Amino acid sequence: MASIPGLPPPPKSGGGHYVMVGGKPQLIKAVGPGKWAPASSIKAGKAGKANPNAGFNSALYNPSQTLSGKALDTAAGGIADAQVKGPISELASQIASDNTSNQAGQKQDFGYYMQLAQAAQDAVGQQQSIGTGLNSTLQGINAQQQAGIAQAGQQAQSGALGRMGAMGLDGGQLAALGATTAQQQGIGALNAQTFQSAGANQAANYTAAASANRGVVSLEGEQQIGDLARAGALANEPLNAKIGALQASRGALKATALGTLRTQERNYQIAEQGLQNTANAQGITVAQDVAKNKLTASGQAVTMRGQDLTAAGKAATNALTASGQQITSARDQANALYHNALLAQKQGKLGTAAKPMAPAQNSKFWGQVQKTLGLIQEAQGSIGKPNGAVAGTIRTTISAKFGFTDAVIETAYELLGYGSISASQAQILHGMGVRGGTYKGAPVKVTANYKPAAPTVGNAVKGALGTVGIG
Repeated sequence: MASIPGLPPPPKSGGGHYVMVGGKPQLIKAVGPGKWAPASSIKAGKAGKANPNAGFNSALYNPSQTLSGKALDTAAGGIADAQVKGPISELASQIASDNTSNQAGQKQDFGYYMQLAQAAQDAVGQQQSIGTGLNSTLQGINAQQQAGIAQAGQQAQSGALGRMGAMGLDGGQLAALGATTAQQQGIGALNAQTFQSAGANQAANYTAAASANRGVVSLEGEQQIGDLARAGALANEPLNAKIGALQASRGALKATALGTLRTQERNYQIAEQGLQNTANAQGITVAQDVAKNKLTASGQAVTMRGQDLTAAGKAATNALTASGQQITSARDQANALYHNALLAQKQGKLGTAAKPMAPAQNSKFWGQVQKTLGLIQEAQGSIGKPNGAVAGTIRTTISAKFGFTDAVIETAYELLGYGSISASQAQILHGMGVRGGTYKGAPVKVTANYKPAAPTVGNAVKGALGTVGIG
């Protein structure tokens, strides 16, 4: 895997690439599909062998594990990395290769222009050497010329002309010869100066031209190297853009992978739950079959028990019917006794007082009176104070529903209406064997008959009732 521009090149062996961590390059290596770790944290395998299961211990590769929380995030990140890290590595490798080629071109171009610059530098030195040699040559020529002129003049003076001059016979030629020799030396010196000046100018021009050529070569080299560097950067811009796009797409890829993995995980859970439900349903079916068999046997027993209960119910019903008949018969007998006493009283034939009732029967009578008082008051609260046919309906209802006798109902009506019972009613009750009784916490009182023409209670009746607490 190649490095990103600006980072060290990838190692030639061992794999991995460099990333910036804390402002410093750090080597990372692959430890699994889409997973990377610092090279310093990876322990070497025994005998230099890599672990074949490295990177495959995550929940993504283990169907028995549940993908949730950190495991789900890691799995989604691994799927996203698997889609972007490979292309990014290829693009980074291409960028590194392009950079290497570009750097090699720059290095080669630099070497070429360095050679040209050296040649230009050498040319400057050669021009300077040529100028120096030309100046030395011109100086030598000037010296030779001066020496030659001087030698010629000296030879002329030392020859016949000189001897004639010594004798005064040269006619002034010897002096003229000296002047001519001096003139020729002056002309030679002037020419030598001119030649030397021209040579110096030419050497300076050639040197300047060589120096200018050297500067041009250096500038062209710098421009060429800069052009190569810019060309490399431009060539890498699309690749860097693709790397940026891939890195930007990692978030969307991870989100998609996360949703897919979550859906699959839920589907697996639902399927597993369905299998469990099927097994549970089978177990329930077996249990239901067992329960049905037990219920069938129990139902049979219940049926037999029901038949027994039905028979018992019929027997109880018959017993209740007989008891009701007995109760009705007893009520009818009591009513007959009451009405007979009432008729005998009207006919003036009421005989001697009957034998007192047993205490339990006597208490029962007055208890029924108290119950009837409440029933009458309840009826009056609903339909108003009854009279005539309505009162008769209430009497009939109480008698039919509760089995109370007419004596009980009449006594309750008198107590409710007057707070006491009439002398005639007291006489009838006394004739039935009823004794004692209380009303509103006090003994029941007996008053004269409520009708204006009713006779007063005789002393004998009062005395008889008074003995049992009535009156």
